Amino acid sequence: MAGFPLLTDNHVRQGIIQALKQSGWDVVRAVDVFGEENDDADLLAWAADNGRALATCDKRIHVIAHQWLKEGRPFRLVYWWQERYRMMTAGEMAEAFEGLARKLNVFAARTPVSGRGPRGSPRRAAWTARLTSASKGMLEAVSCR
Repeated sequence: MAGFPLLTDNHVRQGIIQALKQSGWDVVRAVDVFGEENDDADLLAWAADNGRALATCDKRIHVIAHQWLKEGRPFRLVYWWQERYRMMTAGEMAEAFEGLARKLNVFAARTPVSGRGPRGSPRRAAWTARLTSASKGMLEAVSCR
């Protein structure tokens, strides 16, 4: 098996999922577990309970993941910005996942930073900046153990 086990949310294009599976990745789609309508918190919980990283470009996950960091709840997340995602082919995204998987300790634990709260707060800005600098921009990985 290549990479690490993934749960992809409904925002991940089918071409990316197919490219990852063809490269030997263990990928489960959220739609296959939860159907068309699903909740981001449920996805993150299912991924954590099943030893998978949630793969998404849904910005709403930041609020949930930040709360989980604050609470010390274990999870793994791979996130990318929609703006970059729109410009990349499925093959380029699969290559970015492969590059992330090759990094030693890609899911090294991150700790929350102090601040007031999610939306627009210093805490959210610091957490996002930490993710971006950890990945050099294309895909971002974060975990809490």
